[in-house]
Amino acid sequence: MLLADGINSPLASKTGFRPEPKPHQVALAVKEVIELSEGQIQERFNVEPGNGVTIEIIGEVTKGMNGVSVIYTNRKFYPSVSGQIYPIWPNIKSSPTR
Repeated sequence: MLLADGINSPLASKTGFRPEPKPHQVALAVKEVIELSEGQIQERFNVEPGNGVTIEIIGEVTKGMNGVSVIYTNRKFYPSVSGQIYPIWPNIKSSPTR
């Protein structure tokens, strides 16, 4: 059986396939997808046709938390993803929506 409903799978928990995850075992990530033309992707990221780029960002963007942000290109869009380890949020008196 394959369950593809994520880390918070109610079915997996109720059936005993896996225990409930502990806070130190999970992370919170947010993904935004921005659609652009192939030409705009090539111009903004300085790539040749048929090529792409991956940018990994650590440091200030995570406000001192263990985490990472990534931007990568596809032909007509680029996703921007930022994620941090969940248990750290209460320690910095912030929330994932800020």
